[in-house]
Amino acid sequence: MRRLTLILILLAIVPLVSATEVASEEVKIELGEPDKVSVERHYDSITTERISYLVMGRYNPQNLTAMDDQGELDCEVESLAIGSELLCNPRHESNYTVEISYIADFSEKNGEERSLSFLNRVFAPTDEVAVRVVLPEGYGVVEGEGSYSPTNASVGSSGRKIFLQWRNRNVSIGDTLRYNVNYESLSVFESLALRQLTFILAISLIAMGFLVVYLRRKYGGEKTIASVFPVLKEDEKDVLRYIIENEGEAEQRAIVDNLDYSKAKISRLISDLEDRKLVIKEKRGRVNVVELARDVGDIEG
Repeated sequence: MRRLTLILILLAIVPLVSATEVASEEVKIELGEPDKVSVERHYDSITTERISYLVMGRYNPQNLTAMDDQGELDCEVESLAIGSELLCNPRHESNYTVEISYIADFSEKNGEERSLSFLNRVFAPTDEVAVRVVLPEGYGVVEGEGSYSPTNASVGSSGRKIFLQWRNRNVSIGDTLRYNVNYESLSVFESLALRQLTFILAISLIAMGFLVVYLRRKYGGEKTIASVFPVLKEDEKDVLRYIIENEGEAEQRAIVDNLDYSKAKISRLISDLEDRKLVIKEKRGRVNVVELARDVGDIEG
């Protein structure tokens, strides 16, 4: 039985290994009933007649569709021994972005706790895979060791919902990326008194934050972009110069179009500049906008 399963998996993998290279893949899982998944894929160039996306495991995805900047693509879904494959006809051959979406049930209930188990296997050459899991409103990560894996996730909040995010670089064909999250209802927020206390604490923290920013700027504690500019690499400087020349913000696709670097490299440069706290990238509609995170200062050269 194991040998038969292995043969089926290999037969499914072989045609996909030669698939078009994926510059980057951003997966967003919004947990709920059911769970909603959106996948944004960026291709530098497409060398196959059809592009492929595979939903791994026992899940039965519903409303599995793909769209580009012109609307919904012509696609078909095929059932495989290892999951469901979406095959679509692309409209472009280079610098192409496709957004795939579907709904499924990845999470399970265990008493008061719930758990997510998501499997993503790499079947095509990919520079970077980013995965974000957004918990339902009013839920938080279970406290304690082993509450989520891999353990290198960054945990944050959008204000109303808590999310976990992973960034995987230099992945190889055949790599299996597994994500697990245990989460539960934050019943503590059902208390009005605690809500009021939380609001007061939040206002106090915001006020303290403004005070810290003011003092740093007044007494020179916060470095400007100019202060770190000399130690940056030339390609990082090129990206910052372009954003500065565009009054402090620019669409990511415009940066790609106007600089002599590949889409994948621009994505990596922006991620590195984000890590250095020099820029902020945010989603606005269907485009990514990159803006400066610090004052510019006096840049020479």
